[in-house]
Amino acid sequence: MSPSLVSRARHLAHHAYVATVLALAILVLEHNGWLNWLDSISLRTALAVKDVHGLALPYPKDEASTGLPLVFVVADKTFETDFRQETPLDRRVLRRELERIAAYKPARLVLDLDLSPGPAGAPSMAGQVELDALLVELVQNQSIEVITATPFPAANEELLKDKFEWMAKLCKGGVRFGFSDIYLSQGLALRYAPSIPSLAVVAYGESRTHGAEPQAAPCELVRKGPEKAAFLSTAFSPEIQFASPTFREQLPLDSVALRSIAAKQIKSDQVDSDLPVTGRTVFLGSSYDPRDAFLTIYGPQPGVVLHAATYATMRSPPTQVSHVVAFVFDVLLGVVAAALFGWSWRHYNESSASLAVGHGKVFRPYALTRLWLGINFLLLIGWLLMLFSWSAVLLRLHLWSNPGAMVIGVFVKSLLASRSSVPVALPHNNHTGTGEVMLLDLILLSPVLVYGLWILFFSH
Repeated sequence: MSPSLVSRARHLAHHAYVATVLALAILVLEHNGWLNWLDSISLRTALAVKDVHGLALPYPKDEASTGLPLVFVVADKTFETDFRQETPLDRRVLRRELERIAAYKPARLVLDLDLSPGPAGAPSMAGQVELDALLVELVQNQSIEVITATPFPAANEELLKDKFEWMAKLCKGGVRFGFSDIYLSQGLALRYAPSIPSLAVVAYGESRTHGAEPQAAPCELVRKGPEKAAFLSTAFSPEIQFASPTFREQLPLDSVALRSIAAKQIKSDQVDSDLPVTGRTVFLGSSYDPRDAFLTIYGPQPGVVLHAATYATMRSPPTQVSHVVAFVFDVLLGVVAAALFGWSWRHYNESSASLAVGHGKVFRPYALTRLWLGINFLLLIGWLLMLFSWSAVLLRLHLWSNPGAMVIGVFVKSLLASRSSVPVALPHNNHTGTGEVMLLDLILLSPVLVYGLWILFFSH
């Protein structure tokens, strides 16, 4: 075998070794949630790329094939005129609006509103009994599934008791409840947690299982007694009791669903007759309160729109690529990236060494040094954008993988390796001590590598 082939084989073996070690280390970091921030950045970028390049099909209006629901909101105008800018919202007005929507025979109503009893004597509470009766009537006599938000937590013991008894009454009548919490990643709504009985999860679960409640749904807890209904207290956080044990179990929201759902203002006179409400899932919430608006890649959106997008996403939810597939992909990606970045950083250091030697010639080596420096970072940006586009394609196929960690890791490793071998100081093909260095690295990193192998083959 020729010396050049031997040298190339050595370089390839070294790249494979580096990529394998990095892939196992990344697996450990991701498994323990230490790269969640990078995953959120990657997902945010992939969703934006997916939308810009049209890498997802638009939703048609037929919910039967897409799961795209309708969304109505109590907007500023209605809040000012019909509800007189008063909270809690007037129960009599809400009853009237729900009757109008129900007249079009939707399959289910999902209410992102707190309809529980408020402070005694509040004018807006007049009509609470009639509103409660309507909710039960829709379920029992009109075959419309009703899912509403769990009450806002309370600190007052008497109010806590009233809210519990109210929930128990409605649960007995067939009304279901879900949590209205929105999950944020770096300030953006990017993911949802299928393990938490949110409004969307409860609505989707019931639509798929013909009335069976998801595990640990609020009504199930209420039936077990006040001590289990801890979510009614201000000391409760659903993330503590219901959150997914790992970040990997939180799934990306479908950006096309989020973009396609348009919140329509509920009107004081009628629901638009041209909207195909019959047989659809209808979400009703509010958009007048800025506290119930959350930042997305499309700007601020009301919480009810995010719940509706979650419901649509759950029809075809993306899944995380398996550990083995992700590992193999990372190794292959690492080998290619290591060869690419190794080549570019080697040229940068050769020009940098020429600039250091000088001999009165400064401009040409200076220009080459800066040129190769720019090429290195352009390669990094271009490589990442290409891979995020690939991740966007995977999202279209309902898969999610984060390539960012491997690319950045190889980029940094290539930079450090190139700086440790200055061309003018050492022979170009000097491999003395390479094997010893690799062996020492393996000994030093052995706990991480063993842990990574355990995750790869035994952790699910």
